[in-house]
Amino acid sequence: MGEKPKGKPGRKAKNSPATEEQIVEVGRRKALVNPMYPSDPAELSANEEAIGRIISFAREGVENVIANGGKIRLDDTEAIKAITWRYLDICSRNGIPPSMTSFSMAIGCTIQAMNDYKRRHPQSETTAWLNYVKEVFADILSQTMLAGKSVAIPSIFVLKARYGWKDDPGVDMSEKNPTESVDAKTIMEKYSDLPE
Repeated sequence: MGEKPKGKPGRKAKNSPATEEQIVEVGRRKALVNPMYPSDPAELSANEEAIGRIISFAREGVENVIANGGKIRLDDTEAIKAITWRYLDICSRNGIPPSMTSFSMAIGCTIQAMNDYKRRHPQSETTAWLNYVKEVFADILSQTMLAGKSVAIPSIFVLKARYGWKDDPGVDMSEKNPTESVDAKTIMEKYSDLPE
């Protein structure tokens, strides 16, 4: 019997990591048969360029998260506002729709870290700002959809899944003022003229 290899425990990899050429070949083959992407070669080329810009933008965001390693203070609202302005400027110049995930990467944190901060500090100025930014991003997406610049069905799905939009908003009971509690005596006085 041979010696066990030293290093991390776990299963041995069955395959070597894919080479760049293999990744490109598989990706192109999938794009040609995937109904999500155009099949016309000219359209596919333009699409590759647009997707390339989006991926490059996301890549820079991931690099920012790695470089910052959680050093960004989310309670520094002014810094978050400055990053928001820069992020929207970059999105505007590159024709990339903003999203909360890529925005969190621009800040240098993950979306989970941002959501955790909002959950732990619901009354903070930063939380109010992040909630406002989320509404702005949802509005941008809805406006691009209404202008015919994004496909309606996926846009609606994202608005519902990521931004909490609903088909029938109904009455939002969460906006009731919590200080408006009514005691039993007040209710009895209000309805005292009703027959028994």
